Amino acid sequence: MRRTPLALLPVATLSLAVALIAGRTDTVDAATPQKGVVAQAATTAPGTRMEAEQALDASVAAALIGAVAGQFEEDDVEVRLVDVDVEEASLRDRQLLGRGELKLGDSSEWIPFGFEALYDTVESVVSYPRLTLADGSEATPVALDASIATTLSDRAEAALVDEFAQQPVSLALEDVRSVDAGERYLRVDASGTADFGREGNAAAQVHGLFDQQENRWVRVSYELGEAPQPWAADHRVASR
Repeated sequence: MRRTPLALLPVATLSLAVALIAGRTDTVDAATPQKGVVAQAATTAPGTRMEAEQALDASVAAALIGAVAGQFEEDDVEVRLVDVDVEEASLRDRQLLGRGELKLGDSSEWIPFGFEALYDTVESVVSYPRLTLADGSEATPVALDASIATTLSDRAEAALVDEFAQQPVSLALEDVRSVDAGERYLRVDASGTADFGREGNAAAQVHGLFDQQENRWVRVSYELGEAPQPWAADHRVASR
């Protein structure tokens, strides 16, 4: 499997591209599955093969940044990529694996994160990235009846109810852990079971970012099915 680094342009250049590709005026409910973000080609034809590769790298990086930014309930999200590796996942798809940093709202803190996403080379679309915030930090168990655990469960269950409106569904968390993401934010990850009544049960993974200063969630997302937790030893996040 071939693995190559993605050449990154300066943050200012990428920020402008993101404004054009993934600009938004409304906040996004991070628990709602999002569509991919399109990587757009440059507006002027590149003069050399190297310029063409740089233009593609810039558009993919900009789409990736836009997809990351869209996962947070903030109007102002700054994202910068530290490194991105590209692997051939199939004849059509490329897996993007890397690290970055993000800043939310009026906070001055840059939160490190790891990510995985797919890039569809035919449709030029970057999929909704899987994020691991505060990557590398040690997680601490949280009591299931603690406020931070119950509110995370309520938010995730409400999102499940919205997505599966035609059938009954409830969520029971079984393991909740937290990690400091700087001085202001707390990353909370949980695993549990989604109960679909007669349709059966499914494993559920829930991830959230809590603003301790404003006492609110700025990101809640979930996955159904077995998946490695951020604290698992085999969780795959790029590092150097």
